[in-house]
Amino acid sequence: MTVVTGVKENTAAASSVTTSSVNMTGMTYLLVGVSNYRGATTTDDATTAVTDSAGNTWTKISGSVATNDSYTEFFHVNSNAPTVSSTQTFTYHTTNAGDFLSIAVLGWDGEGNGVAASPLDQDAGWVLESSGTTASTNTTGTTAQTNELLVSVFGGGNGAGTVTVANKAGASAATWTLDQNQQSASGQPIALAHALVTATGTFGATWTDSASFGAQVGGQQDIVTIKEGTGGGGGGTQYYSFLSVLGVG
Repeated sequence: MTVVTGVKENTAAASSVTTSSVNMTGMTYLLVGVSNYRGATTTDDATTAVTDSAGNTWTKISGSVATNDSYTEFFHVNSNAPTVSSTQTFTYHTTNAGDFLSIAVLGWDGEGNGVAASPLDQDAGWVLESSGTTASTNTTGTTAQTNELLVSVFGGGNGAGTVTVANKAGASAATWTLDQNQQSASGQPIALAHALVTATGTFGATWTDSASFGAQVGGQQDIVTIKEGTGGGGGGTQYYSFLSVLGVG
């Protein structure tokens, strides 16, 4: 059985956006994708950019170049034992009160086996597309083990179109699920997708937006892979929770 929890909100222009509460009980890995449009070519994350109500420490995995007036980033709790609760909230902080902010939150239990002590395996690096309707991530390096979670985020884009995700041509086989999709012509869009794989390989995702990417807010996308643990719940059952929030500036 698969368990998915999703919540969507909107906020007024501010220097932070906080999600509604979500039940993260049982999750052994936490990751967020965030995206920010601020009309300038520099990032303005706060010193502590991501926080949650359970008091975890968040580490930036990587982020796109702050160009075309926007940027997108991955953060995670670099641990296989994050603090979780049944009413957990998540906040993305910046230093500019007029930002257009979005956040997408993922929790995973490693298919009942937890996750590795150092969860992150591959980060393919960010790709920016400033025109067209299709954008592919880079292809990852070869994954370290057979059972891994793939996560791709798509930030920016037009905001007025329909966004879909598929396996990248030439990449190893993976079946992608679009978990969160916040598209708004008046706010910063973000979308999050995942795939579970049981063989090593080199992976990638292709995002399509039915409305052409704007030159001002290009499509920014990346893919990371997360290592499943080796003990615990007997495998087979996959639990993951998702929560997404769009803050409208």
